[in-house]
Amino acid sequence: MKKPIDSLFGQRIVLPLGAFGLALLLWIFVVSENEYAMVMDLPIEARNLSAQKAHREEVPQFASVRLKGTGRDLFKAFLLKKYAGFKLVLDLESISQEYEF
Repeated sequence: MKKPIDSLFGQRIVLPLGAFGLALLLWIFVVSENEYAMVMDLPIEARNLSAQKAHREEVPQFASVRLKGTGRDLFKAFLLKKYAGFKLVLDLESISQEYEF
């Protein structure tokens, strides 16, 4: 008795692809526990500068920031940067003297 075409398709193509996909997900799950570091360029926003003060020089548009953490945390940060509008905020309200950085 011959098998229908659907069962042959399922056994020869779908099952191996499903097993490969599951193995890939398990590998990503295990590897994402390791510690990694990555550099991201984040926009800078300067706020609350007193009307009596002025910037000595223009605040740069972006800063290169090195982040260190597990693969999962860095992946979340990478996604949130694109969709949640991550930015570095400089609160200049309490600045009373000139600072050298």
